[in-house]
Amino acid sequence: MSTFNTGWYLIYTMPRHERKVVSQLKEYDVECFFPTCKSVRQWNDRKKTIELPLFPSYVFVKLSSIEEFYYGQQVSGATGYVRFGKQFARMEEHQIAQIQMVAQHGEDVRVSKETFSTGQKLVITKGPLSGLSCEVVHVDQMKKILVRVDLLQRNILIRFKPEYLSVMHDVAAARTF
Repeated sequence: MSTFNTGWYLIYTMPRHERKVVSQLKEYDVECFFPTCKSVRQWNDRKKTIELPLFPSYVFVKLSSIEEFYYGQQVSGATGYVRFGKQFARMEEHQIAQIQMVAQHGEDVRVSKETFSTGQKLVITKGPLSGLSCEVVHVDQMKKILVRVDLLQRNILIRFKPEYLSVMHDVAAARTF
């Protein structure tokens, strides 16, 4: 890495090691973001709400020095930084803020690896995700809103009330991921 650029990077972790990686990075005072979502699991005798990773095996880290970068590579449970060719994957600050809003305020949030066909383009007009463009997809007979996170090649599915949506007239005017 010839020159270091501060910002948000992605660390890929071993399966189910995300919390361990975050814990170790926080000990070194590295700013981390590990989005989770609540899920209700049914056992024979009870139901339990658990927190699951929104993006399994990914941890977002905000690096401000080359030392923090190298420390992130050496953390137990981390396999390395995500890269595309020779370039390390970087996230923009606004993308992290939008993922944080989705994780905190979204109802029934799920992440999908599936590729969906292009549907009707809409704009979210109310709530914490106001202004984002989205696509309507039909999953299990319910309308869901598909908000794309292109960098991770994943899709975030969120359920919204119909009054929170309007038809998009100007594609360039709406914010997207």
